[in-house]
Amino acid sequence: RLRLVVVLAASLATAAAAQESWEIRSEDGSSSIKLGFLAVMRADSEELADGEDAQNLYFRRLRLILGGRFAERWSYFIDTDSPNLGKSDAAGVKNSGDIFIHDFVVTYEQSPAFKADFGMILVPLSRNTTQSAATHLASDYGPYSLLHSNATQSRVGRDYGVQLRGALAGGRLEYRGGVYDGARGTDATEELRFAGRLAYNFFDPDTGYLYTGNNLGAKRMLTFGVGFDHQDDYQALGAD
Repeated sequence: RLRLVVVLAASLATAAAAQESWEIRSEDGSSSIKLGFLAVMRADSEELADGEDAQNLYFRRLRLILGGRFAERWSYFIDTDSPNLGKSDAAGVKNSGDIFIHDFVVTYEQSPAFKADFGMILVPLSRNTTQSAATHLASDYGPYSLLHSNATQSRVGRDYGVQLRGALAGGRLEYRGGVYDGARGTDATEELRFAGRLAYNFFDPDTGYLYTGNNLGAKRMLTFGVGFDHQDDYQALGAD
């Protein structure tokens, strides 16, 4: 199977991309609005069992992104997505592309050592599950990174909840931990979901809400991390 991916534009997902976004700031600089988009177009060619070739040109991701600040210590990040827009299925029907809220996160920052996220949050089981899609060297997450989504009724690794995170020791030691909605079960009687991650950065820190992936040589990075994800009789462990 051959896949060719072309990134058309990426805004707000990384620091470099944010420089290309459109921004409005208040006079005192305490409030701001940034607008951007992420578009990833893909060409797929797959040889089928009958010898025919299945070919598609479509948008793997097409996102509208909004972010910024509304007070000195409060920030927000919102984006939509329409994944696989235009891709044809086995019956020849093209994906019409439902648009939905992909992320909605409001963050309170007391200091680099203490931040609180509220909303629809990427569960921090591993680095790859918490990475910005705009910085993938490959065109997708790892094949096992988001398997927890079905078991916990999450949306592409996101769940509703509250998360605490921060960076200690000059940004080298990072923690994340939160409580999430998880699978609710009959009459929403299931216990809540808990997940967390602890990581150590040996060189340049990487402590944003979304981890960066490919930095094109702009940073020196070596990070080791462990994570867990638990709800009732479901549990997952990660190391990277």
